[in-house]
Amino acid sequence: MADIDEVKKAVEKELLKKGNVVSVGIGYKKVAGKTTGELSLVCGVLKKLPLEALRKEDVIPQTIDNVNTDVVEVGEIVAFQLRTEKIRPAPRGISIGHVKVTAGTLGCPVKKDGETYILSNNHVLANSNSAEIGDEIIQQGAYDGGVAGINTIAHLSDFVYINFINEPSTCPVAGLYAWVGNMVARLFGRKSRLLAYTTDYKENLVDCAIAKPVSIGDVSPLSFEGWAVLTGKKSAELRMEVRKSGRTTGSTFGRITQVSVTIQVGYGGNRVAVFSEQFIVESDTQSQFSAPGDSGSIIQDLDDNAVGLLFAGSDKVTVCNRIENVESHLEISI
Repeated sequence: MADIDEVKKAVEKELLKKGNVVSVGIGYKKVAGKTTGELSLVCGVLKKLPLEALRKEDVIPQTIDNVNTDVVEVGEIVAFQLRTEKIRPAPRGISIGHVKVTAGTLGCPVKKDGETYILSNNHVLANSNSAEIGDEIIQQGAYDGGVAGINTIAHLSDFVYINFINEPSTCPVAGLYAWVGNMVARLFGRKSRLLAYTTDYKENLVDCAIAKPVSIGDVSPLSFEGWAVLTGKKSAELRMEVRKSGRTTGSTFGRITQVSVTIQVGYGGNRVAVFSEQFIVESDTQSQFSAPGDSGSIIQDLDDNAVGLLFAGSDKVTVCNRIENVESHLEISI
């Protein structure tokens, strides 16, 4: 070890000057993914590349002063930050929200008509139908200390309306009955009042919205963990292994256990919406796959394809929109 350390100290500055190299250390050499018992000079690189893709001066010798070398991919090394802090450029999986919402998760950058937008849920960016186009979106979310102006990262651009069960009715006949009933209640000194509600409702496919960044440079296509840029999309399938990066529970792994799900989802204040064509994810471990605040996270497979948009769940399951439905309703592309 002492001999190798002497070699390392002598050559580390030159090695760090090579393109792609970010670290030099001492460790056991790995062969075909398995750790051997042979100590080596370990060079960490941003990304492992074939020799033909490297300049001659950037190639790491197999041995240096009779010490074997090993090349490992470590990615870009950055100082750790909290997902609930203000981060620029803002990566996938961190705190974000409408100025009147507690906090949700920044899903990912998307394209619409050639321009870049931020994707998340309606209830994160559009305050469950209550927002107006142009409203400020802050990162970090209000619950995490974000305030309008200082933390403004985007403005609400579009959202898909959520249809709730028992929404106030616009039927004139029902309205007339309610009016007459309230007049009678008033005459008799009753304080209770009638309100016309519809018993018919439309099923929802998505809970989604997009916002236009103040500056494209404020948004990153990478995840908080440094996961690669999303390469495309893939339809959700039973038993598919997936992962997500979210504001509350961070990076978690799970498996799709149900597809073609029709489900009732509560939004607080006695509001309930029915969603169809959803899929359910369950954790592969004892810990939860998601929790409140993870809404808006992108569900992706292990090959970095977007599969869905997380929007609801319990302490047992996570409910997600299919990504193809999100794309079609907002007319966006991942």
